[in-house]
Amino acid sequence: MKRQLVIGMKGLRKVLQSDQGRFAAAPILLIESAGNKPVEEACKHVHFTLAEQLGFRTVVSNSLGESALPTLQSVEQQQKLAARVGAGIVCAVGSEAAIHLGKAVSEGMDELILFPASYPAVMASTMERSLMIDTKEETIVPDTAPAKKEVTLTDYGITLALPDKSIIGPPTESSARESAFAILAFCMARKYQGSPFNGEIITKLESFLSLVDEQPNDALEPLLISLSLVGEDMKWGLGRERRDIPLAILASLLPKIFPNSNPVAAMASLASTLAQDNNSSELVDLFHRLVGAFGEPSALICNQSVDALMGVVRENQAAWNCLDAGKVALTHCLSAHSLVD
Repeated sequence: MKRQLVIGMKGLRKVLQSDQGRFAAAPILLIESAGNKPVEEACKHVHFTLAEQLGFRTVVSNSLGESALPTLQSVEQQQKLAARVGAGIVCAVGSEAAIHLGKAVSEGMDELILFPASYPAVMASTMERSLMIDTKEETIVPDTAPAKKEVTLTDYGITLALPDKSIIGPPTESSARESAFAILAFCMARKYQGSPFNGEIITKLESFLSLVDEQPNDALEPLLISLSLVGEDMKWGLGRERRDIPLAILASLLPKIFPNSNPVAAMASLASTLAQDNNSSELVDLFHRLVGAFGEPSALICNQSVDALMGVVRENQAAWNCLDAGKVALTHCLSAHSLVD
């Protein structure tokens, strides 16, 4: 089973048609999510392709609703459903909640198909682990299962279909611009921590920026690939390496401080603060180019002090049992979210 990266419904349909016997060998658990029009359209198209056009045995689960992330309980429920129907493949479509849930449920499956339909979902599709909500602790935690090779872009057993503009919209929309700042903030945070990052992330981001005005139809793909590379490159702090600052902040602040936001927005909000004293002129120059093209990135701010926000991060760190960046670096980045200090 080869790892495959395709674009849009046409790309996914071609993969499914090329090996129908393998995909039809066992029922497919189709995990859908509700949400905005692109998410709902993606769910509808994938369901129609699997069940109607190709005739695969498909069991639909749409119990997520508009949840931002799955809960530990929802993973257990979906694993039981998959076992009961004899599913051999998981297909997750739509929001980041569906993507994270699909990845967690697919442990031990033959195949995983991911069709993200939002920018946060694209990043989620390549993360090493799944993010979910621990309702008892009221915080975001990683999947407790060992890191699954099937959910990386370097192994077999996964088909990742990046959405095209018919699903996710043109790259000139605000969510695309927000994603560009989020990608750059990730790289600037790495630089601020003194850690390397995959240089292809910036190469693709620069391609997006050079194309977005004059050739917008060609700009979406490099933006989505850059965002997927960020997810793939993310450090979780569960081994010897420290957790990335953007991951530490989004996992800590989204549930309690910014419950109506998303990971990409939380990351984009760091860009202006990190650009103020980053030690990479290349990244700072790219930030100013993005500002010149799109304006300043949106900010997620609250009335809590940096010290209070740091306390929330430390609570989340304890829930993860992970290594985090030093206090100075975290404090500097948290200041992007505080009106008090």
